[in-house]
Amino acid sequence: MVNHEEEALAISGFVTSLSIFCTSGFIILSPLMKALSKKTKKSVVALGIALAGGLVASHSLVPPAAGPIGVAGILNANIGEFMLYGTIISIPIIIVSLIYGKYLGKKIYQIPDGDGWTRERMEVEVEEEQKEEESLSALLCFGPILLPIVLIILKTALSSFGVENSVISLLGQPIVALALGLLVAIYGLTKKYTKQETLNAMEEGLKASGKLMLLVGGGGALGMIIQTSGLGEFIASNIVKTSIPPILLPFLIAVLLRVAQGSGAVSMTTAASVVAPMIATLHLNPVFAALAACIGAIPFSHFNDSYFWVINETMGIDNTKEQMQVWSVTTTLCGGVALITLMILNYFLG
Repeated sequence: MVNHEEEALAISGFVTSLSIFCTSGFIILSPLMKALSKKTKKSVVALGIALAGGLVASHSLVPPAAGPIGVAGILNANIGEFMLYGTIISIPIIIVSLIYGKYLGKKIYQIPDGDGWTRERMEVEVEEEQKEEESLSALLCFGPILLPIVLIILKTALSSFGVENSVISLLGQPIVALALGLLVAIYGLTKKYTKQETLNAMEEGLKASGKLMLLVGGGGALGMIIQTSGLGEFIASNIVKTSIPPILLPFLIAVLLRVAQGSGAVSMTTAASVVAPMIATLHLNPVFAALAACIGAIPFSHFNDSYFWVINETMGIDNTKEQMQVWSVTTTLCGGVALITLMILNYFLG
């Protein structure tokens, strides 16, 4: 994985977000991102954008992710074709995330430094890192991350095949799965600690995560206020009256709702619901119409999106301009290349 840490994180994110929300996936995989940044001295910005890009690609475009599967149901799109074309469109999204992430990582160089962050450029300390790695087994290092992912994927897989298992259904709930991962981390990482040292370490973790939870809650609340105000219905009802190319109709509805209220899932499902009665009249391929709605939920994530805050807060980015550069610009670029790819596919296959 030498010099390919960004690619590895992007692929890990893409696979992870097939079964859980990208916000949860980023939180689960962020310790790995920080560890790689600390070890390789690569900017956490480059690594974080790569990870977030992989997560948002599958979260937005590939069933069985919750949003795409809902859109496919509304528009009666073929799930197999949806998964195939969604995966194809995800490739340029990931490539753009990698290129832009590496570019921005050079401009905003930031790596973990103890409990905080530093922007001083440092050399890789191989011997010190090797000593740290020797104290922990690979299973113990990855166990707290992999256990929740395995449980959630197992629950999703069983459900998709119509198999009901009450134990797996319980353990596969994201909150329960994450709690089990936390218990594994506590047990494995604090065996050499005293009880008081363990409590102190957990208290420090709660302090660090408290601000993040408040920011996520605030962003979600703002989006919900705008959503319930009726702004979404007003935008959708007016845009359908315009004479734009049919394939752009679900995209534009979704992107305007996305900017207005923040939630990607709400944006894509609302757009799908609006255009569903018009699919036959507009002569749209349901799969491409569904993908257009999903792509519209990607661009310009900003302050009313909880994922925006999770990414920036986890990476220690607190400057507003830099926050916009890290994720608002990234999602806009990703949405742009995804739309271009969809237009090409629709031209030849629609």
